[in-house]
Amino acid sequence: CREVIGWRMQLVPYLTAAFQRYAEDGTPPFRALVLDAPKEVKLQNVDDQYMIGDRMMVAPLFAGEPDRKVVLPQGAWHNFWTGEPLKGGTEIQVPASADKIPVYLKSGSIVPWADVGMHVGAPETRRLTARVYGDGSLPFAMQSGEKTLRLNWSNGKGSAEGESGYDVYSWERI
Repeated sequence: CREVIGWRMQLVPYLTAAFQRYAEDGTPPFRALVLDAPKEVKLQNVDDQYMIGDRMMVAPLFAGEPDRKVVLPQGAWHNFWTGEPLKGGTEIQVPASADKIPVYLKSGSIVPWADVGMHVGAPETRRLTARVYGDGSLPFAMQSGEKTLRLNWSNGKGSAEGESGYDVYSWERI
């Protein structure tokens, strides 16, 4: 439980940005894959995977289920945990014995990863590592009141522009 709670705490900045988008344009922060790719026929009947925000896909494991089939939408993807690149538009098998929830990120994604603290208001939770999956071509932006923080990756180097109350102290290429 501690690991899952820590993982959720580390994703608070990413989740905050997803909920900000929801408030702005109505895009649900947790949604069916078909909402992001309505023309992909393979995704129309996928009801056990979902998107979190605009770049993270989750395929939960269920008790008693044999190996898990995961449908990857078109485009390039990365295994969240290992960084392994995966080709989209395909199906993969995940062993039921997997010790981590199958999570995948769109290639090019920059994802803020907060430090864990005793609670989400603790000072350490305002320190971020920006994780870059692939070429970093999908910048990340989040708002805090009137302030906006934008994370960019170019020529093998990350930059943080603006403010939001978060401090980007590290960049990690996955």
